[in-house]
Amino acid sequence: ELEVFEKPKLLTRSGPAWEQTLQDLTVEEEATDVQLVCTCKELIQPTVRWFHNGKEVFSGFHIKLSHVAQTATLTIKEIKEQDIGEFKCIMTGKNGELETSCNLTVGTDPEIMDPPVFVKELHDMEVEEGDKLQLDVEVKDNSHISWYHNNVEILHANP
Repeated sequence: ELEVFEKPKLLTRSGPAWEQTLQDLTVEEEATDVQLVCTCKELIQPTVRWFHNGKEVFSGFHIKLSHVAQTATLTIKEIKEQDIGEFKCIMTGKNGELETSCNLTVGTDPEIMDPPVFVKELHDMEVEEGDKLQLDVEVKDNSHISWYHNNVEILHANP
């Protein structure tokens, strides 16, 4: 008797990664419902832990934690000076662990709250597929710049 087996299919997975990392944030004191959000992809059955300045944070009156599928959200009901510092989210799943962090600062100085001013802006370009492309911008006051492609942050440059 001859047994026939189905040929195994190759699965190509890149593994768990961040789709959206936490971003540094400056808010006014007493701002309400401030949210820190991060989203992972391909992490199997993730559990979430949040930390503030190295100490684990739990849901309560001042801070609400939520976790739906691959997205974790920390909501601060009303910003106080005690909220200044580093927030870290660690997602742990059956196939790995991811960590992201951001700094929350509180400022009432209108200069801090102004959006960055572009001295040199992006402009439309036409290029052929496979061509090398360099995008340059310049901002006033050395503001931090983050690059995104299709709403996903580019975390590092590939030379």
